[in-house]
Amino acid sequence: MKRHQSLLRLVSVVLLIIFAANLALAQDNSDAEARVAQYTQAIEADSTDVNAYIDRGNAYYDLAMYEEALADYQQALVLDPRNADAYYNVGLAYNKLGEFEKAIANYSTVVMLTPDDAEAYNNRGMAYYDLGEYVQSIIDFEKAIELDPEYIDAYINRGLSYHDSGDYESAIVDYEKAMELDPQDAISYYNRGLAYYDLGYEELAMKDYNKAIELDPEYALAYNNRGIIYRNQGDYDNAIADYSKALELDPQDVLAYSNRGNAYSDLEEYDSALADYNQAIAIDPGYALAYNNRAIVYYDLSEYEQAIADYDTAIGLGYVIAYRNRGLTYEAMNDYESAIADYTQAIEQGRTEVYADRGVANTLAGNYKEAISDFSTYEDITGQALPDWAVDYREQAKAGK
Repeated sequence: MKRHQSLLRLVSVVLLIIFAANLALAQDNSDAEARVAQYTQAIEADSTDVNAYIDRGNAYYDLAMYEEALADYQQALVLDPRNADAYYNVGLAYNKLGEFEKAIANYSTVVMLTPDDAEAYNNRGMAYYDLGEYVQSIIDFEKAIELDPEYIDAYINRGLSYHDSGDYESAIVDYEKAMELDPQDAISYYNRGLAYYDLGYEELAMKDYNKAIELDPEYALAYNNRGIIYRNQGDYDNAIADYSKALELDPQDVLAYSNRGNAYSDLEEYDSALADYNQAIAIDPGYALAYNNRAIVYYDLSEYEQAIADYDTAIGLGYVIAYRNRGLTYEAMNDYESAIADYTQAIEQGRTEVYADRGVANTLAGNYKEAISDFSTYEDITGQALPDWAVDYREQAKAGK
């Protein structure tokens, strides 16, 4: 009996975009280094100049020197403890540093000092979003919209919160409001495309990605996501063309490398697929998905040891989906004990469909009673008949019991 492996497939990822509000009192960042020098001189001349600290902090922020920016904003607050702009910018700096709770605390101070500050509510909402607290983020975006009914970013961001809460219809309503306010906003079309895609409406998603690209021909993520749809449709030439365009626009885009590798892998152009996964890993050694997908190519090439090594890395990086894939690889190596252990890990992660895989491995290992139990559990939990590729193994388990 030959095991059907159709479930061992590659994974594509879709990204969302969030708009962040500008720094309070920020200036053109094209001369940020010169501004640092300028405001340093101002501070040396008058160490109590609050605005000089804020302005130098803005210049550091524009240079992505967030710790230095934070120090200047905090010094401004030492000099002026009720300066709302300084609290606002502290919140932005903490956002960039990934300290979202501290960002929220500072935005909360801003809305206490200036209750009509729509941007502060918007940014606090984004910090809640980054923490996965979507209900609270929606409340803040609603307040921002109440204060400024034409605040496009707040509609987009509330849409993102609805989207990640699984309420795609409400997300679409918000994106369409943003489109109404600015028909030339490519991001609104892009995000609505994401919502349509997750609802299973690929043709509508495709139209939105096309519109986003029409409005912004350099929108790399739109090319990437359109490429995903082309790949789903089996149109690999256009998929690869879109991923390649995304990489032309952003040569550091590990997502586009991984997704183009997926398309090459589907075409069994394994050398090209490996080259793309290798490049993704070279750019981001912590990109677990690329290790998982490269392992799948090694699996298809029967290079099982290399596949196991990549799955080990992916799992070490927290990519728990790889347990099932590693289990399949161990099974192909006739290491049924290790396969069973990996399937068990996958089941504990909530992947109930893996009971069928474990049933097969238990059958091959001669654990017939356990195999029969796994097959029955699969049908009981999923409410589905056992997959065709597992049926013969169940009969073998019954015969060997």
